[in-house]
Amino acid sequence: MFGGAAIALVAATSCLAQDGAEEQVRARDIGITPGVFEPGPLNAITDIKGVLVGHVTIIEPPSIRTGVTAILPHGRNLYTDKIPAGISVGNGYGKLLGSTQIAELGEIESPILLTNTMSVPRAADGILDWTLAQPDSARIP
Repeated sequence: MFGGAAIALVAATSCLAQDGAEEQVRARDIGITPGVFEPGPLNAITDIKGVLVGHVTIIEPPSIRTGVTAILPHGRNLYTDKIPAGISVGNGYGKLLGSTQIAELGEIESPILLTNTMSVPRAADGILDWTLAQPDSARIP
């Protein structure tokens, strides 16, 4: 369902509540303060300078409701400008692609995509298409 177009959606965006949508209660609203730093102005991952996030939701009645969120930790080519990374498994359910490289090298070299279990292979195809289309892709073996 998601191909190269899944990655094309990665533009600097932030998710805000839609008109009429019920606002969710955040942990900080009820006194839970995770981490050691104060949140940024949007209390979002996009508060971190250089992080880009894009999202698309696909709804096709009667039974298709899916989507993908793409995260770029910086705006440069991740393959040629890798960043440190780590893995933390929450409940061990679902599919996780790319964890071996992170466990062995401690680096990530591609966008991070969050999607449903059945879309992981398609998301991987989108990452490959996007990565190979980058200006420095000639340096990829």
